[in-house]
Amino acid sequence: DGERANALFNGTGESPVGLGATLGSLYVDGAGDWWAAVTTEATGAVWRKLAGPSTAGQLHVLPSPVRVYDSRAGELPATEPKVQTEVNVARTIDTTLNFSGVPQRAAAVLITLTVVGPASAGFASAWPSGAFPGTSTINFAPGQNIATTTTVGCGPLGTIQILSNSVLDFLVDVIGFYQ
Repeated sequence: DGERANALFNGTGESPVGLGATLGSLYVDGAGDWWAAVTTEATGAVWRKLAGPSTAGQLHVLPSPVRVYDSRAGELPATEPKVQTEVNVARTIDTTLNFSGVPQRAAAVLITLTVVGPASAGFASAWPSGAFPGTSTINFAPGQNIATTTTVGCGPLGTIQILSNSVLDFLVDVIGFYQ
């Protein structure tokens, strides 16, 4: 009934944000989102979204980062291809490799993308699958080694796409994943 630490299923209702909350209560709204009433030091019991059709799920942080790809010849892991990028040609990276712990059904991955020795100034982009979305994940100067941490949605079987508008080497280290 929504009165005390129980579950309230409101199949046609809005989210409970702004409503009173009893610690421990669960609420499912009309969009299929699950909410929990949790305690915060500053505000008392408030609603926090747990999961739903439009969420990526819980972040699972790996015990330590795992390198799943390095384009440089002679560097581990031995995943092919071991060559620099071609300008504006996407490369598919399997984030489940090298015992990363990322499941093939992962919704997204938290990665560090490192750019090594770009031939010219430019950008690199990471995205789940399909056509290049026209966005930049990292920008760099010629010869600059630089890294950024970003969250990328996963395509089929835990894969992501990487593209650069400059010839360069790159590394992908997985920090965690969302299911």
